[in-house]
Amino acid sequence: VTTILGLFILWGYAALVGFTLSVCRAVFMFSVMLILRMVGESYRSFHALFLAAFLQLLISPSSLFDVSFQLSYSAVLSILVFYPLFPSVTIDRKSNIWKSLLKYIYNPIRLTISAQILIAPLVAYYFGQFPLYFVLTNFAITLLVPVIFIGGFLLFIPFLGTLIAYPLDLLLDFLRLIVYVIASLPMALVQVRISFLFLVLVYMLIGLVVWYAYTDWRFS
Repeated sequence: VTTILGLFILWGYAALVGFTLSVCRAVFMFSVMLILRMVGESYRSFHALFLAAFLQLLISPSSLFDVSFQLSYSAVLSILVFYPLFPSVTIDRKSNIWKSLLKYIYNPIRLTISAQILIAPLVAYYFGQFPLYFVLTNFAITLLVPVIFIGGFLLFIPFLGTLIAYPLDLLLDFLRLIVYVIASLPMALVQVRISFLFLVLVYMLIGLVVWYAYTDWRFS
């Protein structure tokens, strides 16, 4: 019952936003996770990511050449590959408040940098620019968007939706203000134009670094 309800909510949300490629990628992955848990199988993020890509391309092969498809899957793949390579901050019962605060700040930054590694070459290739302050922007988004997302669903609840509508609108305005201020900083966008050949070479270099990092990590 929980799985069916979860799938209904996920695909209902996908329909609500128009079945965009990035949303469908996330919904496919969560659907795979729910179904595997229902049948008692273990969930592997890499398998779910590639299965989602396979299903999307099976339905719409032309999606492979869509920029949003490439950016969405590159970002998730980048997180899965590079996030474990960054040193982690562990917290136990003996940890002080400063260490807890460090983890609260460090993890979103670690996530942001991990995601940016594989999508930065694509952004430079397609748009000819690179956001220099992406860490600041994504840090704010990582902290605020989950609250806004949950608040958006709560708006459908009678009476409660009326109470949180105004605070949620203020939070959205605050997020837009943060993005506007960061975008107004000097050199917020650096013009970087690369060719397709250079893009391929960059990804080959990244692949070699990843191969070396995981091989060295496995045998160290």
